[in-house]
Amino acid sequence: MLYLIESDCFVKIGYTENLENRYNQYKTDNPNFRMLDIMDGNKETEHRLQALYSKFSLPNSEWCCNKALVFKIWKDYKESIGDYTEQLDLEEFIDTHSSHKIDIFHQRYTKEELL
Repeated sequence: MLYLIESDCFVKIGYTENLENRYNQYKTDNPNFRMLDIMDGNKETEHRLQALYSKFSLPNSEWCCNKALVFKIWKDYKESIGDYTEQLDLEEFIDTHSSHKIDIFHQRYTKEELL
């Protein structure tokens, strides 16, 4: 299972086989987190999506400071596999919560990059 998680000014896409255990780990290690969304997926997809935002990640980390970009990657991937559900309005969320007010909604990824 893939998940989108936020902690303070950082966000990441992760993978777990047991969401409840992963949730409890975050609760212990990082109490300021918010699980934003989940979807079916595997470790390979996690790595592929993380690679799309890796140049904005913390050194040696999956956590990214460019929330708008990660939200866009997540949304575009869900749409590309026909699994997008409007659990939260990502564009509105970015407008109100992101410190990165860059126009990334015009950036497109090829289907091969997402899949």
